[in-house]
Amino acid sequence: METPKDPRAEVQADSHADSTAKAQAAAGERGEFGGRGNPAELVELMEFAEALEAETGEAPPPAAGNGTLLVIPTAHGALHGRLTAPRAAGGAPAPPLGLVIVVQTGGGADAAAGDPPSHDPALAAALRERGLTTCVVDLLTEHEAHFADPCNNVPLLTQRLLDCLSLLKRQMRDGEMPQQPICLYGAGHASPVIVRVAGLRDNDVAAVVCRDGLIDLAGMLYLHALSAPLLMLVADPDEKRLAANRRALQELSGPSELLPCPPGEGKDEDAVAAFAEAAGAWFARHLAGLPR
Repeated sequence: METPKDPRAEVQADSHADSTAKAQAAAGERGEFGGRGNPAELVELMEFAEALEAETGEAPPPAAGNGTLLVIPTAHGALHGRLTAPRAAGGAPAPPLGLVIVVQTGGGADAAAGDPPSHDPALAAALRERGLTTCVVDLLTEHEAHFADPCNNVPLLTQRLLDCLSLLKRQMRDGEMPQQPICLYGAGHASPVIVRVAGLRDNDVAAVVCRDGLIDLAGMLYLHALSAPLLMLVADPDEKRLAANRRALQELSGPSELLPCPPGEGKDEDAVAAFAEAAGAWFARHLAGLPR
């Protein structure tokens, strides 16, 4: 198990290349968060995307019907995410309770690497119905997602999630989106990653929800450093994994809870509803009373 010298050391994650700022400034959909999107900025974003594809061989995913595209350059290619605000009944932006970063580690590659099937887009939509902004981000590039090993590289994925967290915090400071507390949600291989990030950035993370995975892989020092409330959702019937997670929860100093969830017997919609209900209730409970 890796033993870092200082798990609370400030990670210098705000040194993105100028292209990151350019991509965010050019996001024409940013008007959802009060930005200044216009057609000229959309042209600039398209030019940036073409340059990115030429340089890395990877194109950003197609634009969805709503939300803001996030592009985070790395030494191994671009990471992609989508930031989406909750909506009121009439379709207007609703004041968010908080922002949940829904962490993916390769999408479809997760199942081959031992992760549960990905319900992240549907789960994010369910969280937005509960008044939460969501940022669904994949910590692996399209090329890396074809291999199992990158999912197990906790230090690498931790740094990438820290980069994403810093980007969102910077957007809040710059007035590009409302100030709001941040929570983390991850499943399978993403679980130890979000625990480690929450341990490093205890002042920036309000609550954490993990679904399956082994949180002890975050490292003992990070478990001890974690102060954010953690909910462990368990749908995996493996008794050894369950016992390992129970032991890991005993190492935490902050509030924690282990909640068994039915596997759903293949009924994905039922499983998503159960995960979203439990996660949404946990986030709402621990976001209540926090400053926006």
